[in-house]
Amino acid sequence: MDKKYYISLDDSTDVPVSEDIYRAYYRPVWREAKRRKVRADNEYSFEFMVEKYIDGNIMPMHRLTDEIVEDKLLLESLMEALDNLTIDELGIINAVYFEEKTECEIAHENRVSQQYINKKKAKILCKLHKLIKI
Repeated sequence: MDKKYYISLDDSTDVPVSEDIYRAYYRPVWREAKRRKVRADNEYSFEFMVEKYIDGNIMPMHRLTDEIVEDKLLLESLMEALDNLTIDELGIINAVYFEEKTECEIAHENRVSQQYINKKKAKILCKLHKLIKI
């Protein structure tokens, strides 16, 4: 027995059609329905995106928030510690970490040895470490 195909023209009228016409008529409707389903499957909530991969691990939103607060507190501690450095110490830290100069370049500019800059940098970092209390 052959299957019968109908196209609904309005709420009350169904017109019998061939299978080819039926498929041609509904193909765009089916495509759009599939497109919407795929789009919905690929849409994520903000919370899911925040929980998405961080360093290869899924991180819950509350942990991410905790890390942001922790980083802010650490940054505040660092800023307070930097206020306790001398101008010379700040100059070395600035040159090494912010201007990305080598110890040799800093030593040449200050007319001292590279070893002196290295030891001075180590002492400054130790001082910062104690001030921040890590």
